Amino acid sequence: MARAIAAIDVGSTATRLRMVRLCPSGIVIEQESRRYGIALGADVYRLGQVGEETAKSFLDAFGDIAHRIRRFGATERRAVATASLRDACNRDAITQQVYDAHGIHIDVISGAEESELARSALVRALGIVASESLLVDLCGGSLELMGADEGRGTSVAIGTLRLAELFPGLGGRCPLDEVTAARQHVLRLLVAEGLPIRPSRCIGTGGNLRVLARLLPGAPGLWPRIDLEGLDALIEELCHLDAEQRVERYGVRPDRAESLLPVAVVLQALRHHYRLSSIMVPGTGIREALLHALASRSPEI
Repeated sequence: MARAIAAIDVGSTATRLRMVRLCPSGIVIEQESRRYGIALGADVYRLGQVGEETAKSFLDAFGDIAHRIRRFGATERRAVATASLRDACNRDAITQQVYDAHGIHIDVISGAEESELARSALVRALGIVASESLLVDLCGGSLELMGADEGRGTSVAIGTLRLAELFPGLGGRCPLDEVTAARQHVLRLLVAEGLPIRPSRCIGTGGNLRVLARLLPGAPGLWPRIDLEGLDALIEELCHLDAEQRVERYGVRPDRAESLLPVAVVLQALRHHYRLSSIMVPGTGIREALLHALASRSPEI
């Protein structure tokens, strides 16, 4: 009998649902995904909590999620929330509302568990990863840095949304001195909190990295790569474009257009701090790690 499982990732810029149906041998025979563009982090990193209107939209989104899970027949699920709810002073009230209304428990996970989930997804996607590799998960609220071997990792509170709150000019046309100030801020955090490692290569996850791999493609290979040598030119170009012009030129969503420059600035700082030339982007992440963990458990009776 086919088995259906669901993973829900509550991030700073969006909540994402992914469901898969597995045949008895464990092969995926059907899948469904849905993205809800609710930027919890836009409230949390400015106000310290999820605002009333955002909370209502979030609750409505989980109503749709619960409906889709029932329709798909997913009997096993896990929902996790990362930096945005982790830092929200009203996180317990928000998660309780979701549970009371829709019966879905949201685990607000630590930065350490978030790192381990990202590490698991990346290592499994590539198969064998050298221990001196640097693994990167760039989110809206945090930057997770990990060594490929377990036990080494750190969570830096400088995701793309958080950086944009500190340096609001990055969302549109921006003077280069603000870009320089933002990069120096990220570098200071990396010096203070970054992972002490001399990486032989870098592997990353996150939707923003997938976009950068398209805009700055590296050498052809099995997985897409970001050519970090092209960052300076891209940043200079982005500084002369507003959000609407970025949407038109790069073919991205409006919210992604506003995050392009913060992403590029963080990558520029990583490049400088760790002396990187490229980042491999396998296109996997927390949702895939959650689904794998669910699929690996004995089926619920």
